[in-house]
Amino acid sequence: MEVASYVERRRGCNHWEGEDAYDAPRGRDIATAIKTLGCERLHAEERCLRKLYQAKPEIRKAIDDPKNEDG
Repeated sequence: MEVASYVERRRGCNHWEGEDAYDAPRGRDIATAIKTLGCERLHAEERCLRKLYQAKPEIRKAIDDPKNEDG
């Protein structure tokens, strides 16, 4: 599991999960994006990455960096 891929997916998930489904087509677009990105797996992947890189503070920083969040 690659940290850069996780971070990019997290940014995408944060974006799409914050979107408003103002009509049915938009709701389908959001649901498709969330499914494609695998947003439901992010928390488990984060736990795995934290454990895998517990002795690598520079990598943990990339996982923790607030710039990785949409906002």
